[in-house]
Amino acid sequence: MAFFSTYDLYKQGTAHVVQWLAATAAACGFTRDEETNVQEKKKKKKGSSNGKGRGKAKSKQASGAPLAGKQVVSISDLPELASFIAQKTSNLETLPGVVKVLKDVILQRRQWSQVFTSQDQATLNSNQRHAHFVGVLEKVYHLLQAAIGVPKDKSSILDQDEKEEKPSNETMARDLSNLFAVLEVEECADIDQDPAPNTSTQAAAPPQRPPVTYELEDDADEEEIWIQIYAFFNDFIDVRNHVRKSWQDYASGLLDLPSVAVTTNVALEILQRAEVELKAAVSKNHQELNKYENIAMLVMLAEAHSLGVDPDVRHQEGDIINMELVKSANLTCMSTYVLLSSFLPVLQAGSVPYMKPGFLGQLDLSGRPKSWRQQFDQDKIALLEFLPDICLLRYRGAELPVTDELSRGLLEMMSTKHIPIWLVLGCRLWLDIGQMMIDYNAAAAAAIGAQLGVTMGAKGSATGIALGQLRVTGAHVYKTLRDYLRFSEGMSLETWPQQNDQVFRNIISETQEWIIQDFFATMQTKYMKTHASFQQMVVRPYSFLSRHPLLCGLMQFHLNMRMQEAGTTLANAWGSLPAVMHLYNAVKQESPGNDFPLWEDLEAVIRIQGKERIFIGDYPKNAKEYLNRFCLLMGVSATNFAINRQETTPGQAKLKAAKRGPRQATDISDVNRAFRDQYLFQPGRSDVTFHRVEKLLGPIKDSKGKNSQASTKKSVTQPLTPVPFLSSLQDCVQADILALNINYVSLHMCCFDLLRDVHVKLDAYFKKYIGGEYLEKENQLPFLVGYIFSIAVGSSRTAEALKISEPSTSSTLLSAGDVVKGYVEKEGSRELNRVRNACRGYDWLE
Repeated sequence: MAFFSTYDLYKQGTAHVVQWLAATAAACGFTRDEETNVQEKKKKKKGSSNGKGRGKAKSKQASGAPLAGKQVVSISDLPELASFIAQKTSNLETLPGVVKVLKDVILQRRQWSQVFTSQDQATLNSNQRHAHFVGVLEKVYHLLQAAIGVPKDKSSILDQDEKEEKPSNETMARDLSNLFAVLEVEECADIDQDPAPNTSTQAAAPPQRPPVTYELEDDADEEEIWIQIYAFFNDFIDVRNHVRKSWQDYASGLLDLPSVAVTTNVALEILQRAEVELKAAVSKNHQELNKYENIAMLVMLAEAHSLGVDPDVRHQEGDIINMELVKSANLTCMSTYVLLSSFLPVLQAGSVPYMKPGFLGQLDLSGRPKSWRQQFDQDKIALLEFLPDICLLRYRGAELPVTDELSRGLLEMMSTKHIPIWLVLGCRLWLDIGQMMIDYNAAAAAAIGAQLGVTMGAKGSATGIALGQLRVTGAHVYKTLRDYLRFSEGMSLETWPQQNDQVFRNIISETQEWIIQDFFATMQTKYMKTHASFQQMVVRPYSFLSRHPLLCGLMQFHLNMRMQEAGTTLANAWGSLPAVMHLYNAVKQESPGNDFPLWEDLEAVIRIQGKERIFIGDYPKNAKEYLNRFCLLMGVSATNFAINRQETTPGQAKLKAAKRGPRQATDISDVNRAFRDQYLFQPGRSDVTFHRVEKLLGPIKDSKGKNSQASTKKSVTQPLTPVPFLSSLQDCVQADILALNINYVSLHMCCFDLLRDVHVKLDAYFKKYIGGEYLEKENQLPFLVGYIFSIAVGSSRTAEALKISEPSTSSTLLSAGDVVKGYVEKEGSRELNRVRNACRGYDWLE
């Protein structure tokens, strides 16, 4: 799936309709003399814009294909092309789709241009050209509607759209996104042509010409610039509403923190891309529109002119705008820009500004609706108390484990003293998120606090939710890895030497410094000791992270990714988890009455990794398959597990490796793979990540996980506008909750302990069938599973030799099943229950 802004998709829709009209008309026999085309181009260079004097189109048989390359189509030619197509045929399969796309293009353009209607002389000609263009498109629409049999009185979008509820931008964008699937050039089936001569000798067919690209004449004018600006801010409004809804769903327990945080961070990246595209388009002829303040002022002046009000009027002391122009101020987030710009003058090299808590007032935690002025005052308190924290990060040169786009943008703003458009909009999103968390009930705060054994801050504050969840995750990771280092002390493997455990020590150190301890309070305290004027600074616990839920979510995502990557590598190196999964499958298959208890933790890993990866195909169902698949997975030869191997020379290595080597039974998830370069290896490149996200979201899958026909037809890439793109990404990350949170390190230790129990309780069987020296070192415990399967194969062969029709299951395998069953009944759901309790919204996935 590819990402498009709404304006880009609108332009694509217009271009594809023009291409379809011109190419289909040409295929139906429509031609134009090349001399006429040359004259038209000359007249266009002279500034002719009313369409007069253009050569008449000639409807004659296509004696030759149009010239290859690009050909310009004038606006006034479009009805002629549509009329020609309608007269020549009524059997075009894609025509209804073309009509639908065309209607969406017309409605989208009319909606954009009618927001602020300016009638001053400077834009009068532009408005007239726009009205002419829309009128031409509507004429084409009616002609094509008539071609498919819709009466004109029932095809008018002019009459109907005034009465009916207008579709939302998201709805129209979704409809426009179908254009790639429906706009195909078709050959006209019923053109009146002379029959081909019936000759015995046919001349060689001429070589096919390259395809012709038809482009609409340049429509760049004041109206088009305004449409681009409005479309940019309108996309932001859609993104803003989506982000607010996402954090509301998180607060309500429907979505997990990393899901909404990752999606919000990508939304900030989308805004950055959109700003680059907007500036590149509008600054070609208007360099002054390269700054936020000029673009925002243009929007406000347009509304002021439309309403007939003076933008300089202030109704109350302290007003930053004319309150009659709130609509444009909200559209461009002007109040947020005013706050950011007011902060820049206080920045001084080598120092950190300090805002005493409560100096500007107190945040209203009641959740009551607020007026525009009241909300501005609340935003002032929140933002101007938060910005000094970013300054302290910059002063101390602290490198966060992972950096969100908002923090990065603010740090850059403090260095360059420049406020980009996307940063204004991003701060507005941050303020929205904070307000959303304030409005949230404190029940979740108390629940998370109970898990930590602490009180989680003020009622309804972000401290009780995002930071609390991050600390729960950090505490679990810290404990797990401390337990693992004690567990693995003195243990080593050729594929996992002791120094490999350093990666876990690094994770412990990072978790302790940035999550368990209050890293920001430590920085504040150090700064106070070296700056006498800050001796009275109030150090509030977790003041930075408590106000930055976006960063909390990315830090949790980063920690989950580190644990997944290190954990899967550990599991593959030692082999205990893959070996026990094969043993679990075997004892479950051989269980009398098929009543073996479900080991939920391992079943979850099998779902995540796929049975094909773990079992090299479908589940093995007999002793021979158990052994062969296990050997393939572990990368050893089946001869290693032959019965009665006592003749092996003492001290000689017993395990003979297979030629293909071991397989990787566990791997990181697709979501991890898409974001690892950005969130694991600082500093990441968001542009590279963006392309990987597009790949992650496509092609479209059907209910069975296969590529749908729509996604494979002609390798068409389905476009997504901002909100559908973010929604798809959010669903993708949310669906990956289990994969990101399952603790492979913990499962490795559990499986190793289980194999120790198997070793003790089945020792007599192993000595009897394998020999006294069947196990040289403890790191070979996973190969006990191979011995169990080898004994089961021997029992099966014995039964075949004795011609026993219904052989019983190997007693060794049944005894192993008893050991596994005891563990499953006691600990079989420990990891999954932890994920259920710790991850918000997981219950919906089940």
